[in-house]
Amino acid sequence: MITFVQFASFFIFLVSVETVATVGSAVLNTWVGGGSELRVHFYKNSTVEDEGGHAFWDSLQSENQCCGVDGPQDYAIVHREIPSSCCARAHPLREGGARRHLHASCLSEKSYYMTGCEETLRQKKSFKGKIFITTGVVFVLLEIMCIILAIWMARTIRSERRRLQQNLQAHFET
Repeated sequence: MITFVQFASFFIFLVSVETVATVGSAVLNTWVGGGSELRVHFYKNSTVEDEGGHAFWDSLQSENQCCGVDGPQDYAIVHREIPSSCCARAHPLREGGARRHLHASCLSEKSYYMTGCEETLRQKKSFKGKIFITTGVVFVLLEIMCIILAIWMARTIRSERRRLQQNLQAHFET
């Protein structure tokens, strides 16, 4: 049979593990995630003809509504034209005249995405990290409230038991 001390020890262990996980995720969310690997991939993609690399960047830019690593100026640095995946209206279309026309108008009107993918991905990662941290904090607080409630209930039951024992003892003494 599990004693109160074993139960309390296990519960404190769980709260400790959740606290460590929450603090750990906060630390990792702050430290991890430099965009250097994204930057290396971008410049490699710009200098080497690789369909897989182009597909990766097209997908990344269109899904995240971003352009380049730091912004569309990255393409000017490597002497490349801003791709259609940086244009909201041009990229969903298949290759053809309409896509080329929308891409050309996007470039002339400068209506392409202005935010770099590094910043966009950092914001998304930060948001997911905040959700994880908040969930951890909520669970830790909930468990602490449960511990406080359990201690209060144990004290109430103990005092009620003492009162009943005193009443019984007083009843039998008279």
